[in-house]
Amino acid sequence: MPIAGVEVKVSQFNPTDGRSRVVASAVSDPNGRAYFGGLKLGAYSLSVQMAGVGSDGAELEVADDDVKAEDVLQFGWPEQEIMNVRKLSGKLSATKFSDKIGDLVFKDPLVGMKLTLINAEKNQSVSTTVTDERGEFSFEGVPDALYVLHIAQTAESQNPWDLQGDILVQVKRDASHVNLPNLGLGMTSCGLTYRLDKKR
Repeated sequence: MPIAGVEVKVSQFNPTDGRSRVVASAVSDPNGRAYFGGLKLGAYSLSVQMAGVGSDGAELEVADDDVKAEDVLQFGWPEQEIMNVRKLSGKLSATKFSDKIGDLVFKDPLVGMKLTLINAEKNQSVSTTVTDERGEFSFEGVPDALYVLHIAQTAESQNPWDLQGDILVQVKRDASHVNLPNLGLGMTSCGLTYRLDKKR
C-alpha cells in the first residue's frame, strides 16, 4: 500500500567542514513517490521518515542524468492496523498473559499515561493529554486526518512496566465507530502490543 506524507531528505557530505547538509527534500505523493531534480553528480545520503511508521536510509551515487528504472529506490514497512473513528477518545488498560486461554487479558486501568497526538502526514504534534483515574482520555475538536497516538508513561503512571509506543488512528466523520475501544496494552521484545476490547 503506497504511503503519502513520508518525508524524504537528500544530504551531501562537505569535506571542507566535515558536515552533512540537506540539499533537497520532498514529501511522498498519494502514490508513495517522491521526486528530486537538479542534483549534481556526486555521492548523497537519502533518508525517509514518517511519524508512527518508521525510518530508513540509503547511500546513493548520481553518476549521470540518464535515470533508469533500476535507479529508483523503494522503501517499505510492515502494514499497521489503522483504527477508524469519529472521535478520538477511549480507555487504556493494563494486560497480563493468561496461560489458561493463551492470550492477553484485561487488568486495571492505566492511570497517568501521557498521550501525544501527532498529525502523521505533517509530522506535527497537535495536542497532549493524560489518562484519568479510570484510564480514560479524550481529544476534543480533532479534524479529519491520519494521526499517530503516541503513548508514554509519566512519573504518575501506576504501572511497573515501561509502556510506550505508537498507534495509528484515522479520524473520519463517517467512520463506523464513534470512538476507540478499550485498549489493553502490553510490551514485548518487538515493542508495544495491544488487545482490543470489542465491547465499545
